[in-house]
Amino acid sequence: MKKSLLFFVVLVLAYEVLVRNVDIWWTIGQNQWHTNRMVADDFLYGTDKYPSVMVGSSLAARLRGKIAKDSLPSDMCNLALSGQSVFDGLLILKQSGYVPKHLYIETNVIERSEDAGLQKALSLPVMAGIKTYLKSWRDSYQPMEVLVRYRPHKPSDAEILREAQPPRDERGYRTMLDIQLEKGSIPLDDKVLKGQIEKLKALVTYFQQKGTHVTLFEMPIDPALCSIRKVSQIRNEVKKEFLPLGCDFIAVPDCNNYRTTDGVHLDIPSVYTYLRYFRNAIAKRS
Repeated sequence: MKKSLLFFVVLVLAYEVLVRNVDIWWTIGQNQWHTNRMVADDFLYGTDKYPSVMVGSSLAARLRGKIAKDSLPSDMCNLALSGQSVFDGLLILKQSGYVPKHLYIETNVIERSEDAGLQKALSLPVMAGIKTYLKSWRDSYQPMEVLVRYRPHKPSDAEILREAQPPRDERGYRTMLDIQLEKGSIPLDDKVLKGQIEKLKALVTYFQQKGTHVTLFEMPIDPALCSIRKVSQIRNEVKKEFLPLGCDFIAVPDCNNYRTTDGVHLDIPSVYTYLRYFRNAIAKRS
């Protein structure tokens, strides 16, 4: 029993040394849930402190571009989570106690509430204590993830640009788009939308009172969806409610210049097109 325990401790310490001395860049997550945990862990327990933080849904999560010149600025952390809402990132940021100088909030999916299960999983005190001191226990460094995803060298910018983008099934895409057009033609219940906006205003005010400058932005989507009733309703209400709070806005660009995989998520070339637009927008404000 003692030998087994000693062997386990030695193994854990050896792996910890490995993780701290090797640039393990290739992990991407086993599934959406795991990837979100990786993003949250890297922010909560990493040593880097970013002056700027982005939060949002899976639409903004796509903005983790890998080509430096066309990616988010190096001093910005993208805390947007796939399949989640803007509230998840904001609550993780608040839980961390960190106050960024600039906070960028994507508003496309404001009607979705936070994931209580994710928030609970990230706030377990025992695991939080372990992950604070042992980097190897964070989700990005799970041994199976590290071994299965291993790649011998980082891809070049040219290789990244050649990254496979599956051809869009236009018939299937049209079906998805028709469903979204039908759903989007129905506005959100005023009480529901007001409740979500009030919840967001409370979080925005929390950070503003601590000195954070808040900017709201909207991701481009399929042109057919860009001005439908629900989308326009959210856009107008956000502007009306947050302009008096002193928030800045990055306007949604012309959706005709972008292509999506499913109506709302940008394809790879469009991700880089929007990243250039976003970088230019924030550069004009600095």
